[in-house]
Amino acid sequence: HAHGRLTEAILALREAVTADPQAFTEQRRLGSLLRHQGATVEAVETLRKALQLQPADGPALYELGQALEKLGRIDEAWSAYQQTVLTRPAEFLALLRDSL
Repeated sequence: HAHGRLTEAILALREAVTADPQAFTEQRRLGSLLRHQGATVEAVETLRKALQLQPADGPALYELGQALEKLGRIDEAWSAYQQTVLTRPAEFLALLRDSL
């Protein structure tokens, strides 16, 4: 059931961002769900689109770092994590705690 709901959510978010490419929250959520589904390359592309809309968003930067790390792109992941720490230090710590 969980996989089916994830797929449904991804489809709904794809429709939302197609209808409104400026929909930041939907772009960020889509990127996050794609990463969790294992579509890591697409997740990176989607999260980068979200960050074009809101460059200092802590959760999007952190998700981007996670996706880049999974792809073995450690320097880029580190850069995304650094941006998160510099722009949203408290948020970064909360995200890090939640991931442990």
